[in-house]
Amino acid sequence: MMQGLSRASTLVFLLFLVQAVSHATTLVVNPVDTGSIYVCNGCDPMPNRLYMTVGAYIRGEADFPTASFPADITRALLSVNPYSLPLGLTQLDVYGYASQNATISAADLNSPTFLGVWDLPSGLGYGDDAFYDVTNFLHSVNASYVDFILEGTGGADQFSSLQHNYSHASQLTLTIPEPASFTLALAGLVVLTLKRAKRGWSMWPCAGLSDGPTAG
Repeated sequence: MMQGLSRASTLVFLLFLVQAVSHATTLVVNPVDTGSIYVCNGCDPMPNRLYMTVGAYIRGEADFPTASFPADITRALLSVNPYSLPLGLTQLDVYGYASQNATISAADLNSPTFLGVWDLPSGLGYGDDAFYDVTNFLHSVNASYVDFILEGTGGADQFSSLQHNYSHASQLTLTIPEPASFTLALAGLVVLTLKRAKRGWSMWPCAGLSDGPTAG
C-alpha cells in the first residue's frame, strides 16, 4: 500500500511541477539615467537629474539598457512612482526613442515615437507604481538603449528618479515565458509515468489496497 501511495504522490508532484514551470517569469530592469529636460525659451537645455518632472515645458525621461532584454518578451510595462504629492497631471503623453546614448538629452526629444496617453490611476501614494504597456514599441527597438519621454500640460508631476526615490526610480518589468523545451520534457515525463503506472495498476486491480499478490 505504501508503494501505491508513493506512486500517487509522485504523479501529483510531477503534475504540479509542470503547471508551475509553465508560468511566465518577470525581469525588472532599472534605468541607467533619469531626470527632466526643460524646453522653454531661455531655459537651460542641460538635463536636471534631481527628479523626473513632467509639466508644460518640462519633459521627464528615463533611459534603459537593452543588453539584458531577452528576445522573447511577451509583455513590457513601464512604471513611474510619485515622489511628490498631489499629482498635478492625471494624463501623460508617452513617447519612445531608440538610442545609442546612455544619458538623457534634449536631442532625444527631436523625433521620438508617440506611444499613447497614460491615464494615471487615482489614489497613488508616495512610491506607488503606475504601469503603462510598452510591449509593441520594445519589439521594434534595435538599439543599445531605449528612452521613454513623458509630457503633459495643465499641471506638473514629480516622479522618483535615480537620485531621489523611496525605493526605486522608473522601471521596466518584462514578462518572459519559461523555456518550452523544459516544460515539454516534464510533460513527457508525466505521460511516461502515467503509462507505466497504468500498466502496473492493470496487473493488480487492487493496487490501491496492496502492492501485488502476497504469499498465503
